[in-house]
Amino acid sequence: MDPYDRLQCFWGDLHCHVREVRRDRFSSGKLGADGPSTLDEAYAWGRENSRLDFVAVTDHDTHLTDAEWTDTVSAARRNSLPGRFLAFLGYEWSHVPDGPSAGYGHRNVIYRGFEGPLLRCNQPNSDTAPKLWCELRKRVPLTDAVVIPHHPARAAGSVWWNIDAHDPDLERLVEVYSLWGSSEKPGPPFEIHYLEQHSPTGRGEAPGHFVQDALARGRRFGLVAGSESHDGRPGNPLFHGPHRCGAAVCYRGGIQAVYAPELDRDAVFDAFRARRCYGATGVKIALEFTVNGHLMGAEIDAVKERTVQVRVHGTDTLAEIAVVRDNRDVFAVAPDANTAEVEWRDVRPGAPSDWYYVRVTQRDGNMAWSSPVWVG
Repeated sequence: MDPYDRLQCFWGDLHCHVREVRRDRFSSGKLGADGPSTLDEAYAWGRENSRLDFVAVTDHDTHLTDAEWTDTVSAARRNSLPGRFLAFLGYEWSHVPDGPSAGYGHRNVIYRGFEGPLLRCNQPNSDTAPKLWCELRKRVPLTDAVVIPHHPARAAGSVWWNIDAHDPDLERLVEVYSLWGSSEKPGPPFEIHYLEQHSPTGRGEAPGHFVQDALARGRRFGLVAGSESHDGRPGNPLFHGPHRCGAAVCYRGGIQAVYAPELDRDAVFDAFRARRCYGATGVKIALEFTVNGHLMGAEIDAVKERTVQVRVHGTDTLAEIAVVRDNRDVFAVAPDANTAEVEWRDVRPGAPSDWYYVRVTQRDGNMAWSSPVWVG
């Protein structure tokens, strides 16, 4: 039986902002002010304009008052339409320059239900990533929260990902792509250029902080994408500050897919935690990927022979489908069609632990990345 037969693919964005319009002119500016300006309008944009199934508005923690957090909770509840649209509660844990939170990177905290604490990066009980995880474990059931590092390799502002600081029970996913570009590995396509003139590395990217660097160190994350919209437009941001999205500085925002049996809050959140997800560059590329019949995100016992199966239905001609094993492209095909089914058998002796994922590239430049399957 095909393991995907019992599942449906739903699309969403767990990384967007709306209050930045009035709190952070650097990120939003006059162009951003033309977009949705309320929580309800942001959710409506995601639901009606971007045609998404789920959205979380994740405003920066230090930009939220207690009253605004209460409004955020109410808006998530108010905008959830069972069976049609899920509004998840969340926020962005960021940092204070030169404070204890600096050097950990930014993370989106997403809750299963409509209750959850706002744990700010400038509060003594949550001003480092380990303190954040400790406090989350005290305040909510472990299975009711997901923490998602984002722009892992962005150098500007020294907000790159601290790979050493990791909680495998909470950090189940990582954002491989957003309007900043791709953090899969260094260089093009979608090389990070934002504010590279102000970067301590002299480039837009931070070497050693890419998703592949974390995978090589044994970290196990599902790969997702988010828009990082600061103009209130989840799934399809138009501007970030003075920059138009889709150009060389700010790219098109990302979206993520999740495989769940139904559009139900618990079913979708369980899929987040199971890493049954993938990310794409703003277009809905359909991607199914298994290793020995196991879905993306799975951990399976070591076996001698591994069969990788991939099915893709693109929004444009598929230029390449690549199978990545242990951060190396080990198999690739160029379908030159909008749909493709691929099977590849890896018969080389396995390492103590291997990981496989799939990267899809279309002729129009859009891409998708599956979550890995770990063997051993």
